[in-house]
Amino acid sequence: MLIQMPRICEAMELTGVPDFTTMSRAMKRLRSKVLIVLLYMSASTLPASGKASIDATGFGRRHSSKHYVKRCSMTLGSMKTTLIIDTVTLMILVVHMTATRRHDTRIIVPLATEAKRNFGIKVMPGDRWL
Repeated sequence: MLIQMPRICEAMELTGVPDFTTMSRAMKRLRSKVLIVLLYMSASTLPASGKASIDATGFGRRHSSKHYVKRCSMTLGSMKTTLIIDTVTLMILVVHMTATRRHDTRIIVPLATEAKRNFGIKVMPGDRWL
């Protein structure tokens, strides 16, 4: 992802992008709260554009194929991740992760409020609003 974010690399004074395995191993050692604090600290170093976008996606918690899971009649939980990203700098401003099945409307309102308060977001489109 850092390859696609030259402004982030420039702000971090990186002359090259670390290997994926280096970043992956480091992220596994850090707890999610530490990662969120690091996101906030790094986002505050860039000028806020006031324009952001929000979206959510789900991730499997295990690395197994859907065919295998169905064939074995297994139930695997998933993790839902909601991100607010500055559309000018492409910086992740706010992140929310949950393993529960909370509806988007219960997650989006507090995140949007937090993004507005911390980063002065004025415009924030999403893929669907109810």
